[in-house]
Amino acid sequence: MLRISVVLLTAAAAHAATLENAQVRVVFNDTTGAITSFTDKLTNRDFIRPESAALYELTFLDEVRTRIRFTERDATAKINPQPGVITITSTIPPKNITAIVNCTLNQTALRCGLKIVNNSILTLTAIRFPAIEFPVRLGDNAEDDRLLVPRCDGAIIENPELNLQGSSTHNYPGGASLQLLAFYDATAGIRAITLDGAGLRKSLGVNRRGPGLSLQLIHYPELASTKAYTLPYEVELATFHGDWETAATAYREWAVTQPWCRRTLQQRIAELPQWLRDMPFFYTMAARGINAENKQAIRYDMVAQQTAEYTKLLKAPAVAMFMSWEKQGPWVTPDYLPPAGPPDAFKNALAEVKKQGNHSLIFLSGLKWTLRKGADYDSTEAFARDGEPSAIVAEDGGTLKVGKPTDDTGQYAELCPATRFASDLLSTLSRELTNLGVTAVQVDQMVGGGGPICYSTKHGHPAGGGKWQAEAVYKLFERLRSEGKERSRDFAFLIEEPGEMFIPVLDAYHARDYAEGRWPRDGRGVRGVPLFTYIYHDYLLGYGGDSAGVSKDANAQNIYSAAANLVNGKIAAAAVWGRNQPPAEVHPAQRELLTSALAMARGPAHEFLLYGKRLPTPKLQTPDVKIPIWVQSAAKGEDRAFPAIVQALYQLPDGRKGWIAVNVSNAPVEVKPGINLDPGQPIFIDNPKPYFF
Repeated sequence: MLRISVVLLTAAAAHAATLENAQVRVVFNDTTGAITSFTDKLTNRDFIRPESAALYELTFLDEVRTRIRFTERDATAKINPQPGVITITSTIPPKNITAIVNCTLNQTALRCGLKIVNNSILTLTAIRFPAIEFPVRLGDNAEDDRLLVPRCDGAIIENPELNLQGSSTHNYPGGASLQLLAFYDATAGIRAITLDGAGLRKSLGVNRRGPGLSLQLIHYPELASTKAYTLPYEVELATFHGDWETAATAYREWAVTQPWCRRTLQQRIAELPQWLRDMPFFYTMAARGINAENKQAIRYDMVAQQTAEYTKLLKAPAVAMFMSWEKQGPWVTPDYLPPAGPPDAFKNALAEVKKQGNHSLIFLSGLKWTLRKGADYDSTEAFARDGEPSAIVAEDGGTLKVGKPTDDTGQYAELCPATRFASDLLSTLSRELTNLGVTAVQVDQMVGGGGPICYSTKHGHPAGGGKWQAEAVYKLFERLRSEGKERSRDFAFLIEEPGEMFIPVLDAYHARDYAEGRWPRDGRGVRGVPLFTYIYHDYLLGYGGDSAGVSKDANAQNIYSAAANLVNGKIAAAAVWGRNQPPAEVHPAQRELLTSALAMARGPAHEFLLYGKRLPTPKLQTPDVKIPIWVQSAAKGEDRAFPAIVQALYQLPDGRKGWIAVNVSNAPVEVKPGINLDPGQPIFIDNPKPYFF
C-alpha cells in the first residue's frame, strides 16, 4: 500500500528546536535553549515575550557570601531535539558549571526538569526555573486580564498592567497554600504548576518588570546537595481556555494523587471532635477591651457571657475565641503565662464557657520569640540564654531578627521547627492551656505552615532549602495534635491560613474567604477567589476567621462576609475584638443571616458544607451590586462590584449535588437559567436568607 504523508511547514514548525501537539507549540532558541514562544494553537496567543526569552537563572554564593547569578546566556549550549523531547545541555566554562534541562511535551502540557553539575567553588542557593516572562498585557485590552496567585485562600490580580508594580511572590509551604499560578483573559490563559509532592522549599509568583511579568518559580536546594543537584520534581506549563476555576480543576487532578490527599475529610471525619463536625458559631472577642461602662478592662466574664448570649440568639452552640489573653500583651510570645488579669479569671471563664455546652479557642504566636515590644518589654537576655541556640539562622550566618519594637508583633526572632526546643516549647504551652480548660489551640503566625529558611549547621538539619523544613513542621503539628487528643477527645488543632502539605495533621484551618480588601486579599486590583476551597474543600474543614464583622448598624460588608463564609463551606464566625458589641444589638439583617446560615450548615446542607466536593460555579445571569469595602492597603473605602447572588455548587461522593446561595443586595433577585434548580421555573432568593437546593 502506498502511503503519502503531507507536512505543512510554517516558519515556527520548521524551527529545529520546536515541540508541538494539538494544543500548543513551544519554540526554543537554537543557540541558548531559551523558550522564545509558547503558543496556544486554538487562539494563536503567544504567552512569551521573545525579547526577554530565558530558560533558567542560577544563584550562587562565593566564598565571601557574595551572590553571583548565571543564566543560559552565560553558557555554551548543546541542543538535542528528539520527538516530543528537547534536551539542552549548557556549560558555563569559566566556572565549570553545567545545567541540563529536559523538556517533554505530552498531550496537554510541557514538563520541564533540571539538573545542575557544579564543579566550581561556588555554592548553589537558588534556582529560578523556568525563567520565562509573559507580556504584561494579553491581547489588545488589559481590562479582562487576570493573574491567579495561590496567596493563602486564593486571590486574583485584575489588570496587572494597571495594578501590579513590583513583586507578588509567596513562599511554599507558607503564604502560597498550593503550587499553581495562572495568567489569563477571556481568550486564553497559561498555567504553571510545580509538581512537588514532598514540600520542597520554593517561592511562587510573578515580578512586574515594565512590559513583562517575570515568572518567579524559585527553587531552594539544600546547600549540602548543590555540587550535583537534580530538581526532584518537574514544572508543568500548559494553556487553557476559561477562568481560574479551569486552571484549578487541572491542578486538582494532580493534587488529589499526592500524599496529603490520601484520605478525604469524610474518610477521616471521626478524627475531628464532634463539636467541630457540628459546625458551631466562632466568636472572636478580646479579653482586654471596652467593658459595659465604656472603660478599658480585663473582661473574661464578658466574653463568656456574650458567648452564651450568641448561643441563645443564633440557636447554635458557640466557640469563644479569646484574644489578648497573653500575660505581656497581644502577640507577645512565648512569655504567655499566667494569663493576663486576676488569678484564675481566665480559668473560671473557660469553665463557664464549658458549662454552657460551648467550647474555646486560643492562638499561639507560632515559633516567634518577642525580643522587644513597646517601651517596656525586653526579653533579649532570656532569648540569648534560652532561645537563641534554637533560633533560625539567616543566610549571613547571624540570628534572624525581624521587625521593630513599635510594630504590632514587636521585634522578634523565630525558632527553628527542626529543633527539639521549639517542639517542646509549643507542646508544653499547649498542654498548660488545655489544662486550664482551653478546648482548641491554633498555631498562629506560621501562615500556611511556613517560616523563614534556616541556614544553621547545628540544628540537625541540612542548611538552606529542600524538604526538611516542611517535614519538621509536619512532625511538629502531628505531635501537637496527637498529644492534645490524648488529653481530651474534644481537642482540636488548627493553623492560620491553609497549607496543602499539612492537611492530614489538621482538624481545621483559619480561613479568610470573606476578607475582601484586607490581608491576605489586600493590594491594588486584588480580589479574593476561593482557590484552596475549590481544590480541597472535601479534604479539609475551615472556619470563617477572626475578623468577619458584626455591627449594630446596617453594614453591607458584614452581610457579604457572612455570605462568603457560608457558600465557601466555612463555619460561621464573627468578631468584635476590643469593642463592646452586645449580641442583642447586632443589626437584624446580620443576625438573621447568621442564624439562617447556622441552621442551614447544621441542618439540610450539613453534608455538603462539611465535606462536599466543590464544583465549577454556575454561570448565572444576575445583576451586580456595589458594596462599600474598606481597603486595608489604601487605608480607605471603595465601592466594589459583586454578583448579587453569592453562590457555590457542591457534590457528595454518592453524586448528590447541593447549591448554596445568598442574595447580598437589598432586593429580591431572579435567578435566570444557568443552573438546573427547578426546570422551567425561575428561582427568587430573598434578602438576606440563604437558599439551599
